Amino acid sequence: MLRRPSLSLAATAVLVLALATPASAHSSTVSDPTGDISATEPAYLDIVAAKITEQVGTATLYLMIEHTVAIPDAPTGFRAWNWFISASSSSPPMYVATVRFCAAPVAACASTPRWETILLDLTTTPPTVTFNAFPFKVDGATVKAFVGADQLGLAGDASFAWSTASRSSPAVPGNPIADRTAASSFSR
Repeated sequence: MLRRPSLSLAATAVLVLALATPASAHSSTVSDPTGDISATEPAYLDIVAAKITEQVGTATLYLMIEHTVAIPDAPTGFRAWNWFISASSSSPPMYVATVRFCAAPVAACASTPRWETILLDLTTTPPTVTFNAFPFKVDGATVKAFVGADQLGLAGDASFAWSTASRSSPAVPGNPIADRTAASSFSR
């Protein structure tokens, strides 16, 4: 008789644990060809895949860009990984979430090399720039960011378009993008 209550208690514990663990629900993934960047760019800017996943119960989007090789702990100069978010694939970006390594001699960088995040809200005039707006992690060949759906104006949206890019120079007119993915859509 003792076995039956123990089995029931174990099953209840597993069910409670499964329900309490935040789950990932909706995802959108895009692939990008290997080696489609300029020979002058470092291989760790060559995007091979990108993904956005909504973490259910947390109102957080997990953003990920994967590259051909590991990203150094302290890259040289300026390096950036961007996620462009828009209402549809035919509209311009409304938000840009960026993880970047910033080191002199680039004018946009201070004298102390550092990793930082930037959230650019292009729906305001002038655009709103927020530094260190979300947590991130660089893990080998992968850049990961965790951004609140409300930070991207997506709290109630059923769908949105997105794409990614890597850069070796600040985003100013005339500076090229090292690599980019095609636009993709995300639906809840």
